[in-house]
Formats: sequence, C-alpha cells, structure tokens
Amino acid sequence: MKQTTEAPRPPREFVSSIPPALEQVVLHALEKRPEDRPANADEFRKELMETAERLGSNTRPSPVLLTWRRYGASLPSRRPGV
Repeated sequence: MKQTTEAPRPPREFVSSIPPALEQVVLHALEKRPEDRPANADEFRKELMETAERLGSNTRPSPVLLTWRRYGASLPSRRPGV
C-alpha cells in the first residue's frame, strides 16, 4: 500500500554525497503517476546521461557509461532467453 500512496524517501537521506541533480533524476523516475515519470528507459537514460554530463566527474567513467556514450544503446537484459 505504501508504494502507491507514499512518496519515496530522498536518496540523499541514505547517502548524503549524492548530488541534488542526480537525486532529482531518481525521484522523477519514481513518481507515482506514470505520466509524471520518464515515458521509457531511453528517456530515463537520456535524462541520466545529461545530468552526468552537467555534473562532470572527478573519476574515470565506468565502462558501462563509456559504452552508452559510444553507442547510445541500453544495456542488454540479464534475463535468460531475452
């Protein structure tokens, strides 16, 4: 019942070092009403990557992020046979 009625706790309550902009991307994806969330995984990926670009990085990007940037592709499913 909580999943449909209560707002999720902000990620920064758990990890204070999460940038506020990243927290907003996560909270946007967790909106209760489907029309308030990204429409699909590609929209979410775009929003996430744009936020990452705006924030910059003090560390080397992960191989997954480099692959996303290079090909603009989503990750393959980890489910067998998919």
